[in-house]
Amino acid sequence: MNRVMGKCMRTVTTGAIVMIALLAAMPRFARAADWSIDTKINFVEGTYIPDFMYFWVKTPTPASAGCSRDASGTILVFRALGVATTSDKKENVKAVYASLVNAAAVGANVRIAGFNRTPDDHCNVQLIYFSHR
Repeated sequence: MNRVMGKCMRTVTTGAIVMIALLAAMPRFARAADWSIDTKINFVEGTYIPDFMYFWVKTPTPASAGCSRDASGTILVFRALGVATTSDKKENVKAVYASLVNAAAVGANVRIAGFNRTPDDHCNVQLIYFSHR
């Protein structure tokens, strides 16, 4: 019994050390998102894929965010944040693009969190959650 407990404790300890190392290696965001909205996607622009993408949502962001709006809705931009390599960032943008096109096609609800308008005059999206409702 003591041998089994000792082996279990070594496994748990090793797992904890690996988890701490992984968390320490993860990129850190400078701050949490400034706003969050529940919305639907109006349309997605693929012109700048794989570097970044613009998309329009139905729900306005909070006025304090200062996000641009036009007749098609609130304009947001997604750039891969915190991903290790340029190749990974491009793959991340492509995956988000495909997911947003699908969400727009089926009318899925989406929760989006992001940062207030930046000097490039866009609100940058940090997180996107898809809902089946």
